[in-house]
Amino acid sequence: MISCRLPEPTAYTPMLIKYALELLSKIYREGYAYKKAGVALMNLVPASEAQQNLFVRFDSPKHRRLMETMDRINGQWGRETVRSGASGYERVWGMRRVRVSNRFTTN
Repeated sequence: MISCRLPEPTAYTPMLIKYALELLSKIYREGYAYKKAGVALMNLVPASEAQQNLFVRFDSPKHRRLMETMDRINGQWGRETVRSGASGYERVWGMRRVRVSNRFTTN
C-alpha cells in the first residue's frame, strides 16, 4: 500500500487523478498480471469545514463549476456519461451475468 497527503483539501477530480497516477507510477511493475486496485480516501470533511491554505488555492470557482456540471450531466443522463479521459474510454470488463434471470415483466 502507498499513500500521500494532498497539500490542500480538494474535490477536483483532475487533481485527485494526478496524485493517484503519481502514486501508481511508484508501485507499478511491468510484467505482473494485475487484477484489481483500490483507492482509499481518508480524512474526508465537508467542504464548508475544510482547512484552506493561505497561500495556495487549488479549488477555483472554475474547477467547482466544472465538477458541478459533470455531476449534473451524470445525474440526468446516467453514471459515467461524462468522465475523465484518464479512466479510459473502453470497458474491457463486465459484470458476470451467468445466473441473471430473464426480465420477462420488465423488458
